[in-house]
Amino acid sequence: MNNDLNKNNNILPLVIILIAIVLLFTSLIYRQYSNNNYSSIQNEEQNFSEEQADDGSNSSENDTIQYLTINPLQEYNYLSKKEIYDIRKKYVATSIFASKDYQPSEDVFGQIEDGKPWWGLEGYACHRGDNSYGVSQVSRFINNPAVLISPILAYGFRGTKNIEHFCNSDYTKFNPFQLIYNSTEKSITAKYKLHREVIDDAVRYGTREKPFHMTLVGVNAKDFGYLYMKISSVNDIEMVNPDNAMERLYFLPDYIHVGGSCGIDGGCNNISPYQPALDFYIKGIPATMEIKLWKNQPKNADYDTPDFLYRIMFEETFE
Repeated sequence: MNNDLNKNNNILPLVIILIAIVLLFTSLIYRQYSNNNYSSIQNEEQNFSEEQADDGSNSSENDTIQYLTINPLQEYNYLSKKEIYDIRKKYVATSIFASKDYQPSEDVFGQIEDGKPWWGLEGYACHRGDNSYGVSQVSRFINNPAVLISPILAYGFRGTKNIEHFCNSDYTKFNPFQLIYNSTEKSITAKYKLHREVIDDAVRYGTREKPFHMTLVGVNAKDFGYLYMKISSVNDIEMVNPDNAMERLYFLPDYIHVGGSCGIDGGCNNISPYQPALDFYIKGIPATMEIKLWKNQPKNADYDTPDFLYRIMFEETFE
């Protein structure tokens, strides 16, 4: 009997060792399976994230930068004020300034009159016969709400060098070819094309002639409540007059009314007033201008953060 007990005592450690080996082996197999399964899940999550980045749905840059649609210009001649308001509301509704409560500002649009001609872009640029001919110059702003501040000709262009390509080219319209919205910076960059020969020419109004220069229109900025501006920096641009919006804070007075400058009996709907403080020369191409905008008067226009930042860039065209 003692011999049997001794045999059992000898077997017991072997059994314990065997059980321990089985448990260890089982643990290793389970750990390997868990690691493989975790790696597979990680890979799937990484692949999903990469796919999101590829299609832009998870890209912070794509969320920040937006290339805005530039809407076509159109002729407004003899439309009613309601029709103009409807056009405006349609384009605002699809813009970054869309609001269910939007109504065109009466301060800006309230003086539009029914059934009147409008200054045409071709007539304004080159004064060829009927100054209301073709697309209306104000459609650059009404149809494109994101063009907060727009460069326009200070006077009608009558080139002393007879530069025909000015009157016959798209860049004559001074409608941007690209609008870039940065939602993080809260800024818009508007890019325009311009021919180098043009900036060496002249503009004329009646008997007056001056070197080629442009001015600014703030119809859209004012409509959206940005009443104050200051030109914060320029490159290859020079202000024409000593009293200008680069030297001081400037209140935007823009509105649309019926005036007689088009030379048509009864007048045309057009932008007013003329603003000498916004006149500028373009000294070279490329040229840039940066404008700060505020809804309320800032305490210090040089240091206060703007409510919106607007940039205008001129690039060279050879057309």
